[in-house]
Amino acid sequence: MSEQGNLLNLLTNPKFKICYEHKDGYFLIPQLFDNKEVTFEWPNAEQTRFKVAYEFMPKGIISQLIVALNVYIHNDIFWKYGVLLKYKADTYAFVMEERVESENAIYVTLRGSQKRELMAIIGKELDEINRSFTNLVFQNEFACNCAECYVNPKPHFYSEETVNKFISKSKPLKCPESTDDVPVERLLGDYITKSELESTLKTGQIVFLGNNNRVGSIEIVENNSNIEGEGNTIVQVNKVQTIGINKSHNTENHQNQNQANMNGIRKPKIFLASSSELKIDREQLEITIYRFTKGLIDKGIFIELVVCGYYGSKSATEFGVNSAR
Repeated sequence: MSEQGNLLNLLTNPKFKICYEHKDGYFLIPQLFDNKEVTFEWPNAEQTRFKVAYEFMPKGIISQLIVALNVYIHNDIFWKYGVLLKYKADTYAFVMEERVESENAIYVTLRGSQKRELMAIIGKELDEINRSFTNLVFQNEFACNCAECYVNPKPHFYSEETVNKFISKSKPLKCPESTDDVPVERLLGDYITKSELESTLKTGQIVFLGNNNRVGSIEIVENNSNIEGEGNTIVQVNKVQTIGINKSHNTENHQNQNQANMNGIRKPKIFLASSSELKIDREQLEITIYRFTKGLIDKGIFIELVVCGYYGSKSATEFGVNSAR
């Protein structure tokens, strides 16, 4: 397999959740999607809301979630901080990251006849991502479904800890907004199955989430001479972000490769560059690459990241990186 193929295999490895293959045959990196929110119609009736609140929310959680759930993306409705999912015939989920001074959270809003199934799918992936971070502090929260909160764009949310406390005391929750009693069975019935609800009430612990338009595309351009070395492969991302695999055949690189083989370690080289306005995205991509590189050392692979200078305000095309789609 070529170095280009090896890199794509790494980037699309489900373990790392960096990019995925679009149905049109090119590859997408959610961290490089457009920041601008995509507008779409979303009826307010009969919806279920859930959120995961973070004491500190690392960058990239929503990006990893989009990769993990890419087969459910509906009508290519996605951007850097949100995505619309469709499950079976009539069930939808709107997932969005929100960062404000007082709160950082991932919000999930669902509607349709299979909400519980889709919530279980989203919850499993989100819980797996959260637990991949060391000492990440977060809590699951359920939107109140009393008559007032059910139609309120900003309902009251109960933390999982609070719900468990009321379960243990066999008491209904009380909404601070409407002052209505909210039976635990009615609240959790929107999220889990009847059997899971029975198990929850029996054990006193919620059986949930692991307790049981601009596309950021990758495009390949062969033999570009603007990156130092012969025969490089350039991977163009969002027109101005570039990654390259060094495939040079000069004598010096042959010697380096031979030395790497003698050491038992393959050392593919990635060139990473961006225009200045993508500095933050580029730095985040650096972190992501380093994270999954650590997991490859035991397999005899070490990815060497070479960070190039900024392209300034010029596009990749102006530097000879052409579209290959």
